[in-house]
Amino acid sequence: MNQPDISRPVADSTSPGSGMHTQILLVEDNDDYAELIQQTLLQSNAASFQVHRELRLNDALGLIEHEHYDIMLLDLSLPDGYGAFTVGSACALARHMPILVLTGTEDSDLAEAALSSGAMEYLVKQRIDRRELPTKILRAIDRHTQVEVVGAKQPAEEASFAEDIARALARCSDTSGSVAVAFLRYDNFEILSCLFGKRICDEMDRCAGILLSEPTLVSERVVPLRPGTFAAVLEGVRSEESIARVCAHLLRTLSDVEMIDDKGFKIDGITASIGVAVAPWDGATPNELIDNASAAQLKAAREGGSRYGFYRPKDYL
Repeated sequence: MNQPDISRPVADSTSPGSGMHTQILLVEDNDDYAELIQQTLLQSNAASFQVHRELRLNDALGLIEHEHYDIMLLDLSLPDGYGAFTVGSACALARHMPILVLTGTEDSDLAEAALSSGAMEYLVKQRIDRRELPTKILRAIDRHTQVEVVGAKQPAEEASFAEDIARALARCSDTSGSVAVAFLRYDNFEILSCLFGKRICDEMDRCAGILLSEPTLVSERVVPLRPGTFAAVLEGVRSEESIARVCAHLLRTLSDVEMIDDKGFKIDGITASIGVAVAPWDGATPNELIDNASAAQLKAAREGGSRYGFYRPKDYL
């Protein structure tokens, strides 16, 4: 079998970033498998693909400093990297592009580590339906574009959310109630988004509606701060128990959700992690409350997800 030229794109001489093709950066050291992937993409009718191949991770990362690619297909076993380390390095230095992992190892722990590091999808080579690979690539690019758009809005959203908290604190200074900030993030949001797309956003809207309609609390606004995460500022808080009841209600609502993807894969229940910070004990300023609610949410996620928790300073000493 003739080995493809790895010094330039295989499809034709059009330069990366020309906009005429979907630009693929394939990082794969197995010649036979690399050629199989290249031929699959070049023969696809889903889009016009152009493939550039590199054998080593460091060479690929050096290349993207001055060339544009739409997506990286990354083997997990390379001469200069292996496993989650490879994904982590690639995701840290290639933030502007989605990464699909290609591996010969069917390892659930490794898959989870790869997705947690930022990979869009974990594909086992022996199980890839090559007819579906072009579609998976195009969907990953589309999802990554949507995430970047949301990320670009994040600083403005957080600043606006901080203003909401400041107004709530000012109002509650004249009443006997207090203010709480709650963060909710879906556990395994990236996987859920990959499987179910917009339907996950619909479930987030439903949870937001529960917060807004809760009769024992007054919610100023529910804000999507980043993909998979929304936050709310709650006024009229009389006790932690009242917030705990709302959090438990949200988790029960999600646990009852049934979803089926296009291939018939079904999940019974969605899990989430919720963190809460209450003024003035958990922070006297909007930014303190945001940071502490976020820290409480991360702690709940580390403890297994499908949990809620209140910020406790002793937990972070």
